Amino acid sequence: MTILVITTGGTIGAMPYKDVKHPPKVSTMPGKGQDFVRTGLQKITNFKTRCLPLEARDSKDIDDAYRQMLLDTLKAAPESAIMITHGTDALIKTADFFYKKLPVDPVLQKKTIIMTGAMVPLSCGAESDGMSNMSFALRQLSGGMMHPGIYIVLSDYQDEATKTGWAPRLHFYKPNSYEKIYDAEDARRSRLRRVN
Repeated sequence: MTILVITTGGTIGAMPYKDVKHPPKVSTMPGKGQDFVRTGLQKITNFKTRCLPLEARDSKDIDDAYRQMLLDTLKAAPESAIMITHGTDALIKTADFFYKKLPVDPVLQKKTIIMTGAMVPLSCGAESDGMSNMSFALRQLSGGMMHPGIYIVLSDYQDEATKTGWAPRLHFYKPNSYEKIYDAEDARRSRLRRVN
């Protein structure tokens, strides 16, 4: 089975941060022809993927016209298993955009979509949570056990009380179920948290 990977930019695909604890307000996207997600996928060799890059944007710059282009792209794809790399600031808005289309779109209803990203760019190497998020998402998609729908994979605490044991987690998307947590001391601990 081939998994389609659509890249949209965001922190996961951004140029390296000078200070990963205090990222810029807007991530700098790499130049044309440079795609850190595609390069990262080459290191994850146990999955068959097809990578399709869209215009790389910081997610604050993703609007509904871009979301519609993304939706049209994934609907036109022959693959039913799709991973989208996306900036975390607007990832929920894009998931919600897809969710609202589901009831009336029979093509979308047949797709299994995982949206993932990172709090630190892949280009920062071992500091990034991007590789573990992508590897985990690809494992979920390749297992053949997921039902069609929209899912989110991002790193979270395994133990909320002690704030330890970071690991990627899979969540089925439903509206109004996430909040963004910012850690002003260290942005690497910022995250999207499931609230219900």
